[in-house]
Amino acid sequence: MGRPAGRVEQDELRSRMRAAGMSHDEIAVEFARRYRLRPRVAHRVARGLSQTQAAANLNVHAARLGMDSAGRAPMTGSKLSELENWPLPLRRRPTPRILALLAEVYDTSIHNLLDLDDRENMPPADLMVISQIGNGPLPAAHHAVAGGAAQEALIDGSIVSTTAAIDNSERERPSAPVLGSDVFDEMSAIGVDGIDSVEHWVELLSLVAGKSSVSGAGSVWGLARRQLALLDACRRMSTLENRQLLAVQARWSEFLSWLADNLGRARAGRKWAELAFSQATEAGDHRTASYVLMRRAQQAADQGRGGEAVALGEGAASLDSSSVCTAALCLVRQAHGHALNRDATASRAAIRQADLLLASVEPDPDPLDGHCTDLYVAAYEGRCRLLLGDLDGSTRILEEVLAAWPAGLSQDEVMWRAWLADAHTAAGRAAEAGAEGLRALELAQAMGSTRADTLLDGMAGALAENDRVVEVGQFLAARRVVSAARRR
Repeated sequence: MGRPAGRVEQDELRSRMRAAGMSHDEIAVEFARRYRLRPRVAHRVARGLSQTQAAANLNVHAARLGMDSAGRAPMTGSKLSELENWPLPLRRRPTPRILALLAEVYDTSIHNLLDLDDRENMPPADLMVISQIGNGPLPAAHHAVAGGAAQEALIDGSIVSTTAAIDNSERERPSAPVLGSDVFDEMSAIGVDGIDSVEHWVELLSLVAGKSSVSGAGSVWGLARRQLALLDACRRMSTLENRQLLAVQARWSEFLSWLADNLGRARAGRKWAELAFSQATEAGDHRTASYVLMRRAQQAADQGRGGEAVALGEGAASLDSSSVCTAALCLVRQAHGHALNRDATASRAAIRQADLLLASVEPDPDPLDGHCTDLYVAAYEGRCRLLLGDLDGSTRILEEVLAAWPAGLSQDEVMWRAWLADAHTAAGRAAEAGAEGLRALELAQAMGSTRADTLLDGMAGALAENDRVVEVGQFLAARRVVSAARRR
């Protein structure tokens, strides 16, 4: 049985418009005009997708971002139909999270998926979130500044916690920064009922974190800060039990700490982690407090402080044992610290314990620590073996991890590739080091990963005497281009 006449006509028109060099966005505009389609329908049809196909693509993308770790594939063609036809009665309302996912699947702006009917019927809180997403990514700061104090420029002081404030520059300020009055005016204007939901803020954090895993820390840095400022205002005006939103705020603060670390802002990363720990402790959220202390252990290990990493990892594990993933991460930090201290026996024992933990119990799919998988632990085993001098073992493990690593989760992949390049360098395999170093360098620039950049800087110095090796020469040339761009 052939396609309905309308579909055939649309397929032919789409092919003509693509042949004429028109973008999918332009095709969607024409389809909406010619066939009187709502915007979400127009963008789907412009890409030649049925509702079932688009729903499947959405499920795959959500899983890739870590937002459907259980693999439930919740979107269906019929559900998508309801989302496309809202605000008609008895239809599902598209949330900012779903709209952002659709925008990425259709490779368009979230605003292109909304029309006047949507905007007139959406809750003000949803419109506020969508407007923030629409502000677009900020450039990764480490591309604009170079070295030392400039790279540690702290976050702007957009919030005041109940226990501490974060400065907005390297220089100490006489008084703590406070939320601007415009934030409170905005909150008062829309009311708090729409956005004082714990679920709202947890889902939004999951969406923003997923975006950073694919596009890098710099792509969400400004958005995350603005949302945390709004959450802080919401919490202080909310009628909800204050501790519930404070616990969520602790998770957002920890996320800012992770972003800062990846952007090379070590001081800001430490301060955000300290703030997150105090918030989680005040809220009585032992699981998040344990996770944040584990992150402090990671910060110590990344800066070469092995003994401190072991102590913090042990302390984090003693705070809470409810999460298998966080417990495994605590062991990974201890293993890293032991490797820095050249204690191979203790390091390998901690890695084995982490593997056994993950294999023995079904992990709770919490986005806070759901990234801790057997592959993640294996990557750190590769790093520990490198620090302990087992270069062949390190290379083998890291190559296996990269071969199995999910496509698109680039924020971690760039570190694994940098570690593999470092292992090749230490083993004297110059050609392999240059080739892998170039891959890591390209990914580091795309993701804005200063953590990887720092490692590759050291590697470039070690490889300088092998510059006649073709792969090394290509890597060093690309490295010089990146360094020159930083100095501008």
